Amino acid sequence: MKAQELQQPKIKIVRKGKGLKFLKMEGFQFEFLIQRKNMEMLLVHIDPGAETDTFAHKGEESHMVLKGELEVIVGHETFLLKEGDSIWHLSSVPHKWRNPTAKTTKVFAVAVPRTSISVLARPSK
Repeated sequence: MKAQELQQPKIKIVRKGKGLKFLKMEGFQFEFLIQRKNMEMLLVHIDPGAETDTFAHKGEESHMVLKGELEVIVGHETFLLKEGDSIWHLSSVPHKWRNPTAKTTKVFAVAVPRTSISVLARPSK
C-alpha cells in the first residue's frame, strides 16, 4: 500500500445540510457533498426557468431528479426528466440544463472526474 493511500480516508459521510460548501449562482444553488480528486457529488437546486449555458468537457456525468422536472439537452437531443428519472452521458458531448417549470427543481449529480459541475451556471449579477 502506498503512503498516500494510507493518509486518504476510505469512507466519507456528509450529513443532511452539512455539505462541504454552498455556492449560489444565478438561478442555481450547489451543495457540494463529496469532492475527491476523481469525482464530485452534489445537490443542485434550480430556480424556475433557470438554465445553464452549453458546455462540453472531459469525463462523464450522472444526474437524478429528486424533485420537479429537468430538461437536459445532450448534443441535438432534448430529454425531459421527471422526479425519480436519471440520466448518464459523456461530458464531452455539448450539454445544458433547464428547469422548465414554475417550481424549484432538485437534482442529485455526480461527475467523474471532478470537473466542478458548478461551471455550468452563469455567475450571479
